[in-house]
Formats: sequence, C-alpha cells, structure tokens
Amino acid sequence: MLEKMFAAMVAAMLVAGAAWAVDVIDLTAPGTGNASVLGGTTVNGGTLRLTGTTGTAGGGTGAISVRDGAILELNRVTATSLGAISIANGGTLYGYQSTVNSNITVASGGTLEIGTAVMLNSTLTAGRISINNGGVLNINVSSSRAYDKLTVNNGLMINGGTVRVTIPATFNFNVSDTLTIVQSGNVSGTPTFDLPHVPNHRWETSEFVSRGILYLKVGTGLESIKWQENISLYPMPADDVLNIALPELRSNATLTIQNPQGQVIKTSTTSLLTTQMDVSNLSSGVYLLTITTDEGSTTRRFIKR
Repeated sequence: MLEKMFAAMVAAMLVAGAAWAVDVIDLTAPGTGNASVLGGTTVNGGTLRLTGTTGTAGGGTGAISVRDGAILELNRVTATSLGAISIANGGTLYGYQSTVNSNITVASGGTLEIGTAVMLNSTLTAGRISINNGGVLNINVSSSRAYDKLTVNNGLMINGGTVRVTIPATFNFNVSDTLTIVQSGNVSGTPTFDLPHVPNHRWETSEFVSRGILYLKVGTGLESIKWQENISLYPMPADDVLNIALPELRSNATLTIQNPQGQVIKTSTTSLLTTQMDVSNLSSGVYLLTITTDEGSTTRRFIKR
C-alpha cells in the first residue's frame, strides 16, 4: 500500500533538480490531465517512463539527462514544451509513437532507439536530433519488414555518430528493400554505419545524408574483385604496426588476424578507410589477415618481422 501511495505521488510531478536511480518510475497522463517533468531531471539508474493516454505526458519545461545505464521511455507522448533531452554514458532513450518539441542530443555512450524489438513500426517526432561521436541511432526492423522512423522538424545532425540497423537473426532482406528512416526533415553530418551483413548484397548509404534512406544493392563479382585488388597492407614486413588501406567502405569492416594453423590471434572493427592494427606482440612469422565487409571477404598474407 505504501509503495502504491509513493508511486502515485511521483506520478504527479518530478521536482526540479531531482536525480533518480530506481527500478521504474511511471508517469502516466491521468485522463484529461498531464504528468509533468520540471527543471533539471537526471536519470542515472533504472527507468523513467512517460506514458500518454488522453492527456499529455511529459509536460513541463525541464531538461532531462539520461546516463549511467538508465532508460527514458516515451510511450505515446505528446509534449510540446518538454526541455532538452541529453543521452550519454550508457543511457538509452526509447521514443515510441511520440512527439516532443525538444532538442535531443545523443553523446558518447548514449543510444536513441525509436521503438524496441517488440514495439516496432514507430515514429518519433522531435525538434532537432544530434548524434555525436560515440552516440548511436538504432533502427529496429521486424521480420515483416516494419521498421522505425524519424521526423525531425529542425534537422538530424550526425557528428560522427553511428547509424545502426538491427534485424532478427532469421530475417532475410530483399534487394528491393529500402529503409526510409527520416520521413521528414533534413539530414546532415558525417555518419558511420553499423549494418547487418547480407550475403551477395551490399548496403547503399550514399543517400542517407541527402534523403535519409538506406537500401540494398546486388554485389556483383566485378565490384568484389575490384574492391579486393585495391586493398593495401604496409609496411611489409611489419614491425609494431600493420597499416590497412581500404579503397571503399560503406559499412564497418571486421579485421581478423590468424596464424597459419587458422587460430584467431586478434580481431578488430573499423569504419575508417585507413586503419592500424598493433602487431608488436606477435612472434616473427607469416600471418593471415581476413577483411570482411558488406562488399565481401578477402584474406591477405603479411609478414611480422
């Protein structure tokens, strides 16, 4: 009984300057009223859930900071006056079927997910969204090809952040599949991409900044051969560092070093055309480097001095 009384009190209002580290706080709009978040709310543990009914959940003018593994859930929320939202350091924002006039900033370690693995085909509308370096925009796609979308009134700016697409393990894409992630609003910046591997196909990301879309193309044998021929490893032999130069990269590349017996010695992932791997702790000898991207996979030999 006491727990229910406390939850009802919390559901009416969050006070200014509050910091919460609990399991779950539910703020549900009661009938024709609204649930309010006032100034300076920090969620640094557990879940803060704002749920809209016939009222407006998440009113008020206070900024919300979500970090340290905490979760902010906006579930069918309409809030035109909610303050800025910042997500960082393991924090996650879920924005299911919600409209907020806020500016949303996803900093290093933060994740913005529009829906969840079980709440898909959702749209989040926001004022401006910034995905900064180390931040992630995650798009969930269902087995029926439903997926999450954004509407950004003042633009989506990706300052080195990552656009990730998550699909079920048994899902198969078709070459005609196009994900129009940004339904309305301008997209700018320099995103990196974390996209699922689709055999014999490759992701086309060149139109994401201009149109907010990703789609699949058939990877031809000629493209694969050209891509493999233009990979460069240097110096040869390598002493402490092996430089790897890729001619083109539309998604992350996985780099795997194996010894001649096929044992995996080291792995890493890169989104850069030129990257380095530390080989200083390897014994002298011949090793194999396998590079895997959506363009295909190729294995090169290198020598450690």
